[in-house]
Amino acid sequence: MMKRFVNSMIALAIASTAFGAEGDFTYKPTGFAQFRYLYNGGGELDVRQGFDVRKAVLGVEGLIYGANYKVSAEVGSNSDFRLRDAFISNDFEFGTLKVGQFKTAFMSEVNVSTPDTLIGDYSIVSYTFGQGRSQGVELSESFGDFTVYGAYTDGFNSNNTEVTTQDAYGYVGRIAYGGFDWVDLGAAIAYNEVADEGVTSYTFDAAFDLSDDITGSVGYVSRDGVSDGWGVVSQVGLQVAARCQMFGMYEYGDIDSEVLNIATVGVNYDFCSNVRWTNSVGYSFEGVGASWDVNDTGWSTGSDDGQYLVRSQITFSF
Repeated sequence: MMKRFVNSMIALAIASTAFGAEGDFTYKPTGFAQFRYLYNGGGELDVRQGFDVRKAVLGVEGLIYGANYKVSAEVGSNSDFRLRDAFISNDFEFGTLKVGQFKTAFMSEVNVSTPDTLIGDYSIVSYTFGQGRSQGVELSESFGDFTVYGAYTDGFNSNNTEVTTQDAYGYVGRIAYGGFDWVDLGAAIAYNEVADEGVTSYTFDAAFDLSDDITGSVGYVSRDGVSDGWGVVSQVGLQVAARCQMFGMYEYGDIDSEVLNIATVGVNYDFCSNVRWTNSVGYSFEGVGASWDVNDTGWSTGSDDGQYLVRSQITFSF
């Protein structure tokens, strides 16, 4: 079954180079698949190990009468099938307008596509505080080195719901500055209300490009209202060979006195531009409380420190 899936991915990648414009409509297949092995133990936890399909995504994107569109769906490790992106965007004199289901411009880490993340996945901090996908409308515009975003949606992580739902809505505003050669800066604020409970979130982030071989990022995010908390995640990558990159990530945060304190190191190896092999080892210096979202990461919740996670993952993308 896995072989058939990989063959299908390759066929679509080849097809994407053949399909193109038909009048005012263009389309290109896109997607990726991640296959991984996990070994999770320590911290008085029962060992969990095995292989799974981390995520498989198939979609199509292109232009329709000059406007950009994208539609995609995914299957996760729990075999659930769900809509991923379904939006259309267009440039007007007053800015770029996007409508549909998409990730709003809040945390910069979450707005990076999964295959392009440094560790092949998002951090626990981002899974816990990040915006996920919502349905709504977003307007953005650039003013010199500044780019400003504003969105109205049906709230964080509200895939496949209705933007008109009366008891769930959200506002997001972000400003990004790219006037430096070596660092991009950003800040955002969001307000979400669900069932008459309001949550305000803030984030500040910086992405570094220190040389051709050294890249990194740091981000802070906090939440007030429900499950008050905050988190910091820092990442650094070092290109040690043409196809080999070493990386490290450190996460720290606190939600209602449940501390997150995890360090991860690993290496990426690119077999080619579309196939990446990622291997990493992570260690938790504190227990991982139930308030932290670890569902897709391979980590487990538990009160004891000393938990560790070994991951080996292959990512095919096109």
